Amino acid sequence: MKKGDIVLVMVPRLIEAYVAYIGALKAGLVVIPSSEMLRAKDISYRLNHSNAKAVIAYEPFMDQFKEVEEMARVTKFVIGHSDQSWISLQEEMEAASDVYEAADTKKQRYGVFVLYVWNDRESERRCA
Repeated sequence: MKKGDIVLVMVPRLIEAYVAYIGALKAGLVVIPSSEMLRAKDISYRLNHSNAKAVIAYEPFMDQFKEVEEMARVTKFVIGHSDQSWISLQEEMEAASDVYEAADTKKQRYGVFVLYVWNDRESERRCA
């Protein structure tokens, strides 16, 4: 992955989520934080719309990605135990060098987070 690439992160509020966010940002990646409540169609939309190059998911949520066709084109990282098709983020961190040079992000033309929010006009009218 290179500076400016987009990664979808579906990890609950665990310390590992923040490790993933900070690591991605230090590498100059753009993060799409995603709720574990997303389903295949939601994940598919985000991957297509953002042209994400990778996904970081928490092991219990891996099943939500099985029906997502776009997963064939992205790099898949998992926090927890991995099967053959997902790369263990823990193993990658253990094998990594202790020395790291962060990407220069001072003049990055992309945002660092891409947020998708639910927008239902009917709900807006009811709440008004």
